Amino acid sequence: MKKAETYKIGDPFITHPAAANFIADHLTNGKDRELVYHRAAGRIRAARKKGILSRSGPMKAIDFFSWAVQEKDWAWLANISGLPFSVQVNLEAGLQASAGVGRDVASVDIKTSKKALQDQVAALAFDLQQMKRRLEECIQERDALIKKEQGRSETAVKNGRLGGRKKAL
Repeated sequence: MKKAETYKIGDPFITHPAAANFIADHLTNGKDRELVYHRAAGRIRAARKKGILSRSGPMKAIDFFSWAVQEKDWAWLANISGLPFSVQVNLEAGLQASAGVGRDVASVDIKTSKKALQDQVAALAFDLQQMKRRLEECIQERDALIKKEQGRSETAVKNGRLGGRKKAL
């Protein structure tokens, strides 16, 4: 049991032994700590083997704790202040919404003055127009490639009917 590796709340990465130590330290008061450590390490190892968590090296703390709070008997991790994790909220009538904390969340700083808001809206509108233009360019490029490929395919079919591509003399 590697007691030397620990996780400090706020670190962006966590190692496999540090994760097992963190679970064991917070789940027990010294009683059967080694058993809890080995069980936690086994569950983490299984999740890594299945590809749920990164397979090698340190794991991103947000990925580990997001997975861990959903594990049986580990929901108490959500009550520890400062741990990074994302959550998914299921609403009534089949509606679903996602709420996250960490790398998957994008936000826009809302300005307080009217002038700053107008400037921000103008900048966002400009960015949107640029993205729309780039999307249109990509669609046109894709269509050109599809048309070129269809032409090559038709030529190949024609040559196939004639006994193959004609060789240059």
